[in-house]
Amino acid sequence: MLRFNFDRLLKARGIDRAYSYFVKNGFGKGPAYRFSINKGTQLDLPTLERLCVLFRCTPNDLLEWKPDKGEGISEGHPLLSLYREEQQIVEMTKLLHSIPMEKMAEIQNLIKGELEK
Repeated sequence: MLRFNFDRLLKARGIDRAYSYFVKNGFGKGPAYRFSINKGTQLDLPTLERLCVLFRCTPNDLLEWKPDKGEGISEGHPLLSLYREEQQIVEMTKLLHSIPMEKMAEIQNLIKGELEK
C-alpha cells in the first residue's frame, strides 16, 4: 500500500510536536492534525508542494510503500525505492546523539562539505 509518512521526516528533522509545527507553518488545524497522526490520504498538488518546500524534500520523500499481505512485486520494481525501513531514522538519531562534543565540529564540516557537492 502506498501512503504518506510524515513521521519519518519529522523524526529526521528533530520535530517533536508535529501538530504545532504544521500549524506554525501555515496549515489549518484539520490538515495539521491529519499530518501529525499520519492519516493524510489525499493531497492536492499545491499542498504537496508546500510540504516539499517546508521539509526540503521531494514527493518521494513523503511517500512510502509497504506491500499488502500476499502482494509481491518483481525485483527491481520502481516501487521498491519507496520501501522504507523506519529503523534507519531511529539509528541515525541515536548515532548523532552519541557523538562526543569534541568530534562535533569535525562531523559538521564533513556534512557541510557533502552538502556543497
